[in-house]
Amino acid sequence: MKQEINIPKGHPRGLYYLFSTEMWERFSYYGIMSILILFATKALGFDDAQAGILAGSYSAFTWLSPLLGGWLADKFIGQVNAVKYGAMMILAGNVVLLVDKTLPLMYFGFAVIVVGTGLLKSSVSVLVGQLYDDGDPRIDRAYTIFFMGINIGSIGAVLVGIMAEKVGWHAGFALSAGGMAVGLIVYLLGMKHLRLAENHFATAGVGKSKLVAYGSIVASVALVTVLFLFQNIAVFMMTLLTIIVVVALFKYYLQYRHDKFYKHSIPAIAIYVGFSAIFCVLYGQMFDSLVLFIDRIIDRSVFGFELPTTFIINFCEPFFVIIQAPLLDKLWAYLEKRGKEPSTPVKFTISLFVMGTSFLIFAYQALMAFGSLRSSLLIMAVAFFVFANSDIMQSVVGFSMVRQLAPKELSGFMMGMFFFSISFGSFVSGLLTARFSVDPDKVNDVGQCAQQYFQLFGICGITLVVTGLLMMLVIKKLKKAHELAYQHQEENN
Repeated sequence: MKQEINIPKGHPRGLYYLFSTEMWERFSYYGIMSILILFATKALGFDDAQAGILAGSYSAFTWLSPLLGGWLADKFIGQVNAVKYGAMMILAGNVVLLVDKTLPLMYFGFAVIVVGTGLLKSSVSVLVGQLYDDGDPRIDRAYTIFFMGINIGSIGAVLVGIMAEKVGWHAGFALSAGGMAVGLIVYLLGMKHLRLAENHFATAGVGKSKLVAYGSIVASVALVTVLFLFQNIAVFMMTLLTIIVVVALFKYYLQYRHDKFYKHSIPAIAIYVGFSAIFCVLYGQMFDSLVLFIDRIIDRSVFGFELPTTFIINFCEPFFVIIQAPLLDKLWAYLEKRGKEPSTPVKFTISLFVMGTSFLIFAYQALMAFGSLRSSLLIMAVAFFVFANSDIMQSVVGFSMVRQLAPKELSGFMMGMFFFSISFGSFVSGLLTARFSVDPDKVNDVGQCAQQYFQLFGICGITLVVTGLLMMLVIKKLKKAHELAYQHQEENN
């Protein structure tokens, strides 16, 4: 039985150290994501295409890195050390971005942050679970508290954007580094509580195992730096990984095709992952083209004060998520009592239509600016309100479908495949922004920018609506897979 140090409200003290560490990591991550494309276009002199690919690549590699981080934590260094090393690397990468603006070193700084994030993110939530014994009723409340830290950090990241836009880019990176420094210090202070709970600490690798771990980290930083430097190699790598994932999924389907449950569940997971990738391509626009759209098209004046672009990006979506999430939860509970709560496939399908609606609102805003007049901030807020609603409904599907549908012996691979779909979507999102980039000579022409964004957002909206319609065609198959999953669980119990 794990040892616990109880504090008021009955939770182990380690939970609050993890809460703070994750909050500051998200503060740093979303702070950088919100300023990255503006920093690239305004400070580095990138055109929209180069900046979009940089932002998409950074997000994509960050979503891939937990696969490596989780493997290293499980096999060699343990979760506690993985979080510590990850936080140290994120801080170091931010310092590199702060002190040097030459491209190779900046890409190196981004690569250090990416790999560090993979180490931290793959283990911090695992440690939350390890603080409690199996069946402990407090664990759900613990994750609720933990995820509050994520949302607080996301909203707090508006300060990074404000400092970057109003004081200077160096000030934004400095604040991001400072936030991660605080998170690291807090984590180091709390490590003694976490080591008591870590399942893998006693068997963490030593000697050659640690050399393998450190070598893998160094090699990964070098590889990610190269991928930032050479776009063609990055495209090749993402294509190769996609082929590997598809082939592996087909292999597992052939392996389990004679099982009455898994012959339905594995194709269902493939459908979810495929449609999720499309969703993530367009969701990724929030940190790509939507940032440029707000900066160039939206009238951000409020009572004579112009809101920073990054404030709108970092505040609106998480703010509306926090407002809507409990309301949506109550709606589902109300419908459940009456036997009318939508199934997981239906919720996912609704999320596609809802996000499609948000992009059509953005397209309408762009249309309003054809006459070179900036569009309304209020209409944009409505679009983000709708955007956030789709995010809430879609975000739970991946974790839910893996838990319900994946064979236990493949749950790690299936979860990794879901994360890969997010990474793939983020990467393609950057390519999409590049495809609809504005001519560098016309970025200050509101009317010209509006025409380009009208095309992009119109295509995004229509694509999501069509995707939703296609999803409706397979809802029955997905429902059957979920019903069989429930039966399978009952049989095993």
